[in-house]
Amino acid sequence: GQRADGAWARQNSAKLQRVIVQTAYAARSLPDSEEGARLRATGALERYAKEVKDPYTAAVVLAAGLLDSTQSSQVEEVLLAGIEESHEGEHRLVALPAGTENPWGYRPSRSEYLAWVTLALLHKEDIQWRGDLVAELMERYDATWGFRAGAADAIALEAVARALPGVDKPVTVVMTLNG
Repeated sequence: GQRADGAWARQNSAKLQRVIVQTAYAARSLPDSEEGARLRATGALERYAKEVKDPYTAAVVLAAGLLDSTQSSQVEEVLLAGIEESHEGEHRLVALPAGTENPWGYRPSRSEYLAWVTLALLHKEDIQWRGDLVAELMERYDATWGFRAGAADAIALEAVARALPGVDKPVTVVMTLNG
């Protein structure tokens, strides 16, 4: 539950990185009617914003959308610094530092990480390669295993749905077999 300082934590002791991620995730999940809990979580994230050191945590905090523009810019710098161009220049590499934990205490899967980065960068229309991250996330989908993100499959699905442009006309899908 939510602690007196506004942070959310599921255990008595955890790394600050995990507490920040749990707080952002929980606050993002709250309905707008929970103003008090959201305000307390915002206060906690504002206090911890300077402690965001890895791009995964930065992505989750940005996706929560609770920081003011100055702090969002600082956290966004951490996120963008963790996204590098591949050696061939064809796609982006999103590196996940060792020891990074998701809200459930596990190492985030690549799909989960891509989903959070996608949600964090939705407002950045000037980033040309943003669609490449969404495409990679979509490629990871499997009819049996979903996005292989476990509990974060819902986050991955939301990221894909929100990142794709709206469709205002009927779409024809054609499937062919053997040519």
